[in-house]
Amino acid sequence: MSNKLTGKVAVVTGGGGGIGRGVCLALAAEGASVVVNDFGTAPDGTKAADKVVNEIKKAKGSAVANYDSVATIDVLAFPMVISNDDFSTIGSLA
Repeated sequence: MSNKLTGKVAVVTGGGGGIGRGVCLALAAEGASVVVNDFGTAPDGTKAADKVVNEIKKAKGSAVANYDSVATIDVLAFPMVISNDDFSTIGSLA
């Protein structure tokens, strides 16, 4: 990949599986720091967001997990707080 997103932060809702997971991995492969937002939990108790964060980190990328539901508009500010604490600026919200 070309690292076009180096220095950018992306927040991906539903990033723990399916298309959201693919988006997280693609953004990280391009150099973005990713906030993986997913409140899902597998039957074994593992969090979906954690699995994707671990994949990104194994590939030498930067990511943090967020487990909040985005069913209400109020919660949309929380991933921003997490990413500002862990990274510095928000570049994308997916």
